[in-house]
Amino acid sequence: MVTPLRSLPQPQLGLDEKVVEIPELESALEERQAAKEALGEARKAYAEAHELASAEIAKLELPDDTPVRAGRFRITRSAVSARTVSFETKPTTRVTITYLGDE
Repeated sequence: MVTPLRSLPQPQLGLDEKVVEIPELESALEERQAAKEALGEARKAYAEAHELASAEIAKLELPDDTPVRAGRFRITRSAVSARTVSFETKPTTRVTITYLGDE
């Protein structure tokens, strides 16, 4: 549950802090924060479920490239060779949104 920032005392960010009071922006940011927290919970639940499923799959000792069916799922184990990866990025700008309750 996200507690709206206005209801919590917040320290000043700096001497030249600029405060904007735009209800639409604040509402959008509150919705974003709630979704971010829900996403974190969902990712944690998925990671735990994936770990359990992976442990059960490991018990099968599947040979490479031999699919098996488990209910509505097809499981195939395949080897992945080592490789080198490199890439370039283009210049851009970055906007960072920090929920002050995280500090």
